[in-house]
Amino acid sequence: MGKWYEIARFPNRYERGLDCTMAIYTRLDAKKVLIMNQGRVARRPNVIRKATGTATMTDPADPGRITASFIKPFRSHICIIDILSDYRYALVGSPSRKYLWILSRQTNMPEADFNHLVEKAASLGFPVEKLTRTKQINTP
Repeated sequence: MGKWYEIARFPNRYERGLDCTMAIYTRLDAKKVLIMNQGRVARRPNVIRKATGTATMTDPADPGRITASFIKPFRSHICIIDILSDYRYALVGSPSRKYLWILSRQTNMPEADFNHLVEKAASLGFPVEKLTRTKQINTP
């Protein structure tokens, strides 16, 4: 739960033209989470685009598998692939390997940690060459 900054992602139509992207996750009940995504329109830095949706845990035995929905009736299956024990970084992707995100509690992360998450994704069959870094306020 809480605020997560996007460090890198696979290009996708939902985030096209955005930088400084982040998500805030708020627990609604034992199985449901409110998701508030936002990003700055890169060509118009004063414009923020937001999207609100929900995520539902699909299997209590595997809480890392969720179904997210921003526009009903459309849903996406997402997995929390890896998360550090102190919850500083997370690797999130889709079972289809079409989507992948590297998230951090801060707007940047040490390169060694980034490389570790990229290697983990590659070992699971994600085409990591598609990853693009997300510009955050304090990154070049």
